[in-house]
Amino acid sequence: MGGTGRRRRHGVRVADHTRWSVDAPERPISILPFILYRNWVGEPPIDLRGTEISIQLRGDDLKLHGAECYFWAHASGTRWHCRGRPLTIRDGCWDEPSRFTVESVGTACYRSWVRDPAIVADLDTVLAGAGSYGISLVGFSHEVSGKLAMGSFEIR
Repeated sequence: MGGTGRRRRHGVRVADHTRWSVDAPERPISILPFILYRNWVGEPPIDLRGTEISIQLRGDDLKLHGAECYFWAHASGTRWHCRGRPLTIRDGCWDEPSRFTVESVGTACYRSWVRDPAIVADLDTVLAGAGSYGISLVGFSHEVSGKLAMGSFEIR
């Protein structure tokens, strides 16, 4: 985490289309198949700025219909997606983990949702105190179906 040398790891998770739905009124619409609410596991918000994210994904008969997979973070009633580097999902096998550094400036992120339009948190604010984060499937033309597994997820 931001130079502390501490790591956060989360074990294998599996989700399928029977367990997820479109997250509306998010724009563009997206599916959030893996979400971690830090307060649900007794952890305070985390500063994601400058951290390295490593995530390994696998699809099994996953039909994305044009969707891409992104990392997102949420805080203060605002969600931002990091679209600058779509995450790799291999069908039927594990690939090397996708790795990227979370940056709050000069990065290709977009705000997809805000609870109250009068109170919008900028990207730096959200990354500095992320209360939840995960991955999203965005840009599909038809309903996404199949299974998605996360073999490893690490924040350094």
